[in-house]
Amino acid sequence: MPRGTTSLTKLQIETSLTLAAGSTFSAPAGAVGAAALHETSIQYAEVSITAAQVKAIRATPITLVAAPGAGKIAEFISAVLLLDYGSEVFTETADNLVVRYTDESGAIVSQTIESTGFIDQSADTMTTALA
Repeated sequence: MPRGTTSLTKLQIETSLTLAAGSTFSAPAGAVGAAALHETSIQYAEVSITAAQVKAIRATPITLVAAPGAGKIAEFISAVLLLDYGSEVFTETADNLVVRYTDESGAIVSQTIESTGFIDQSADTMTTALA
């Protein structure tokens, strides 16, 4: 990674939650930008979702990264999930989170993301998902 570049995998859920899948922050002048990276370099995506989307995530999964073109693959490495607390506290039942390929029917590619102690917090909170 170029000097002066900070990367963070992140899926942000606004108002109350920030789940994760990746983002690259601005680098100083002269740094190598994402457009200049070779296609085989690790790349990141940032996805923000609303509180309503968090509540419906089981029934309506969120696409973190679009399917790559023909002859290419997308490999899940990790994600950082950020709960950006607003005013709404989510109620966690027995549901945990996972990252999958292809909606709710695809192969699970992350470890289980424990929701207790994350999604139900009333302060900004962070957790990770590893492959």
